[in-house]
Amino acid sequence: MKKLKTHLQTIKRTQWTHPHLIEQEKKKEEEAAKSKEDGGGDVKDKDGNKASIEFVPGVIVRVHLEEPLVDVKVFKSELRHKPNVKYIDAQEGAQDAFVRCINPEEAKNLAESKVFPQCDILKGEEEVLYWEKIDYDRKVKFSMKTKTCRGRNKLLKKAEKALGKHIRFDSMEV
Repeated sequence: MKKLKTHLQTIKRTQWTHPHLIEQEKKKEEEAAKSKEDGGGDVKDKDGNKASIEFVPGVIVRVHLEEPLVDVKVFKSELRHKPNVKYIDAQEGAQDAFVRCINPEEAKNLAESKVFPQCDILKGEEEVLYWEKIDYDRKVKFSMKTKTCRGRNKLLKKAEKALGKHIRFDSMEV
């Protein structure tokens, strides 16, 4: 175990010496800064955590399907190709799916398009109830505590992760 620990630490130290990894880290930081400037529709609380999604009226489209959903992944992958779709809420076996668009105009375009035979934009009390459902689901998701991995299992997982990484060789200068 001691040899495994030292080996993993050497991998961690040499990992950051590669220039392409440093560039990737800078790109991630820039994207994070841009998303903070844009807001992204998420509202942050005073601690900096994601509190809830900002309520925007007229952006949720309900799609009523003739048959219950069998494969949710296929349904979501079809809708993700559309540039105006921000989030898709669909459960297996349900006949209704909810699609959140970027803005009300895009939601109206999706509802009027012939992609789905029956779809409408949520309004009034239905919309308020759905936004409350979204907020509740987010709170439940973020309140779940993740189990921390400790001891031997943690080391073994790190070793498996290190073995699965692609090895890059530096170009040798002669």
